[in-house]
Amino acid sequence: MKVPYGDRDGKLVHASQVERGLAARCICIECGTRLVARRGPKTRAHFAHHASTAYCDGESLLHRLGKRILAQRIEGAIAAQRSVNVLWQCERCYHNHKTNLVQGASAVAVERTIRTAAGAIRPDVVVFGPSAELRTFIEVIVTHEPDQPVYDYAQKKGIAVAEFRIATVADLESLEHARTLLPEKSTLRCLTPSCSECGDPMHDNPTRYSLHVVTAPCWKCGSHMKLALWESEAGELSDYFGGNVFGPSGLTFGVLVEDGEGPDEEALSIARSHGVVIRRQHSQAMDGYYQANTCGGCGAFVGANYEGDYANLINRTNRIACYSRCEHCRCGTCHCVGLPAPRPPSEPASGATAADSVSPATAPRIRCGHCRSYHATVSDVRRCSTKSL
Repeated sequence: MKVPYGDRDGKLVHASQVERGLAARCICIECGTRLVARRGPKTRAHFAHHASTAYCDGESLLHRLGKRILAQRIEGAIAAQRSVNVLWQCERCYHNHKTNLVQGASAVAVERTIRTAAGAIRPDVVVFGPSAELRTFIEVIVTHEPDQPVYDYAQKKGIAVAEFRIATVADLESLEHARTLLPEKSTLRCLTPSCSECGDPMHDNPTRYSLHVVTAPCWKCGSHMKLALWESEAGELSDYFGGNVFGPSGLTFGVLVEDGEGPDEEALSIARSHGVVIRRQHSQAMDGYYQANTCGGCGAFVGANYEGDYANLINRTNRIACYSRCEHCRCGTCHCVGLPAPRPPSEPASGATAADSVSPATAPRIRCGHCRSYHATVSDVRRCSTKSL
């Protein structure tokens, strides 16, 4: 096995980074024998044992190197305040998540002995949190699976575990250089939002869309008016017919003419509380009525076909709410981000009537997946579900 790593003064170095031959001053981390660095135009840089009688078990050497490489990379990232990104498939929600393995970490140790009530355990690598608490266990697997007590203790204490499988020298080099590490298995924290009622992950597009309030000149009188616009989770900016950005008429709610489903009343009340004037308007193009962004000065409204013209104004600073839906208990909840503070009902926007300013606190906030209307509490949603059965 042409192993590319050796120990030099307590630190792992690659054969391509040191002098040739014994001048590399490296030893084998498995048997302690001096190493000879070899590289050339036709030879991949690697180390060989200087003593012909030296022998190292390949499996054990890969395992030791994997642990040391990961620990060394994590230690360097903590010191330099860099990220060590990992991408894994979550066993809880089955989505692919990407996160920083060392976020908030303060230290790392290899084979730290941990005393437990059932006996001592020795995870391959331990990552500590800011208060020196156990945060993450990392297990390096060559052929033998890790000890089950490590997983039992981690599950009991709420400690995340990440597994990395090593089969070749290329896998070792990937642990050091890959921009994103790919653990074979992980119990790192699930990033899919949980339902506040049933606790299960919200699988079906957990953040369905976000509500934004933007300011633009009125197309008719030129005065400033506020408009409510939605953005899909994908973040794509397209016109109304693309279905990614839309206003109160809401393409995803259907063609909202007379007797249509109507827009999300909760979303409209939140938009109105931030100074947006939304009124029922007649559209000659659709030959019907729908809710539309309206100028508080002259009363002109922005038609559904033109809402996409304002998509370039959408950004994080003007987002006022995010929406998601739980597929388990069928409750849909608005998660407001509080930017900016809602306008009290007694202070309507300039040019708006009292009916245009509705406090979101006065409207039922939970959309029922059974009757498609809104309820004040989750208990009401469940009662509705029981009736529908």
